[in-house]
Amino acid sequence: QALEQQYWHRAVVLITEAAKDPRKGDVETVPDEELAQGANRGRFSYRGVLLNRFTDLVFDSETVEQKERNSQGSGWKIQRGGDLLGLDSSNGHTEFICLHHLSPSDPNVRAVSKKLVGDLSCVSFSDAQSLCKKYSSKYSPDDFFIFGGFCSWRPGQLEMEMGEEREEWLALSIDDNSILEELQHQVHESKIVTKFSSNGPNMSRGFLDTGTAMWRNFLALVDVSESSATERLPAGQLDFYDRMLNIWAEDNLILDKNGVDSIVADNDSTDLIGPGTLLRAKSHVSNDIILFEKEIIRCLVLVLEDTCDATVGIMLNHPLAAAVECIEGKPPLPLRYGGPIDVPTWKDGRFCEDFDGEDDEEEDEMYEGFGDFQNGVAPDYHF
Repeated sequence: QALEQQYWHRAVVLITEAAKDPRKGDVETVPDEELAQGANRGRFSYRGVLLNRFTDLVFDSETVEQKERNSQGSGWKIQRGGDLLGLDSSNGHTEFICLHHLSPSDPNVRAVSKKLVGDLSCVSFSDAQSLCKKYSSKYSPDDFFIFGGFCSWRPGQLEMEMGEEREEWLALSIDDNSILEELQHQVHESKIVTKFSSNGPNMSRGFLDTGTAMWRNFLALVDVSESSATERLPAGQLDFYDRMLNIWAEDNLILDKNGVDSIVADNDSTDLIGPGTLLRAKSHVSNDIILFEKEIIRCLVLVLEDTCDATVGIMLNHPLAAAVECIEGKPPLPLRYGGPIDVPTWKDGRFCEDFDGEDDEEEDEMYEGFGDFQNGVAPDYHF
């Protein structure tokens, strides 16, 4: 949760759907490229939405187009609900889920809603729009909490993450009014953040703080202290998790980029690059590098080829805790990480040097320690 999928840190998730048989799961309906590798890929047992990842994104209540920040009039305030079919979905399609606390005695509401807990229910974005359009005197976008995307767990995954060995989640028995109050409080605080904070880190930190306050409040409702909830993380590691979450928030909670200063490259030195050129990473590290290409930090790259289409190189200073046996009986040669290109198969332990596109009946020979280095002894996937 520090190096990848930072949004899980201090997250509050409301389960919105469970498979008919959680042990087997139901068929997943998201793009294949959004699913991590591993057992039971393509099936889910539980789905839910992140409740405490508020953004500055607002859709116009009439046109459903993005509104400028601080513009007048009501609108649909969007939160990040998860990484699947989310606001940055790989296929460009976002699945929106709306929560509401409208009276279930209203047949118009009851006909399109699915009850979750108490009077808290969920409805599709299109149905929420229809209610507001047909019954504008009764309902408005402010009656709904809209989440872009969702998260899910494969058969056995959530149980494993909640087990004694990991204890990553705490299941809470919370009434619908308590959930509603926290969502309303988050919306109120986020309005204040939007009004008084400037673009960039100050605003994203404000949104993140309101979400973290929700996390703390839910812990307090069940008499669990923050120190108890985070005791499995050493102090230094907890600070690292928090700092990475802040960086994630800067890139993912501020979606209206108007007024945000952009970085313009200067001193173009591309004419100096060619085969044999040694490139050294600069001391300034952007958020994109920290979140998605950490291996570039403090790296040295030797350029092998430079064309009009691409520049190809290898990293020189990332030795791995692994080696390749080239000649039987001779000491193995140390293996180094050269870069992220052409690595999907061996990052999850399926690499075979002479792979010809067909499965080999013989067991693939894997160099010692490489799978553990890439994935960890116990691969930890979230989706």
